[in-house]
Amino acid sequence: MPNTDFVDYVKLHLTSGNGGNGSMHLHREKFIDKGGPDGGDGGKGGSVINFIMEIENLGYRDAVAFLARRAGMTMPEEQNDAESRKRARMLALNKDSARFFYEQLSTPEGRRAGEYMAQRRISPATARNFGLGYAPDTWD
Repeated sequence: MPNTDFVDYVKLHLTSGNGGNGSMHLHREKFIDKGGPDGGDGGKGGSVINFIMEIENLGYRDAVAFLARRAGMTMPEEQNDAESRKRARMLALNKDSARFFYEQLSTPEGRRAGEYMAQRRISPATARNFGLGYAPDTWD
């Protein structure tokens, strides 16, 4: 991934919360040369993978896959064992669930939640990117 893509991603993450004010400044040369934002790593390590693991709440392999997708690269095929199939199924179910809850924002019952997010300046694109949605009060 070109460095500017990563810097843009970090800037997007930092400006999406705190009223648009990021909690740190990122200088590409300091991050690359010294291992972390502003030349220090805050004790967390400074690799791009570590950053994605923490911000996106992903494990190592998922963080690498996330970065590969952003860079337009493909990951080597996983083994087709039972554990891999189970994991793929769980991820698919999670994605389907997230899509369901996001779609609920456009229902009459979910409209209030959508209005609340609009008041908080959360755009539909941000809600979709971060998997925000509405859970109806039913068991159907």
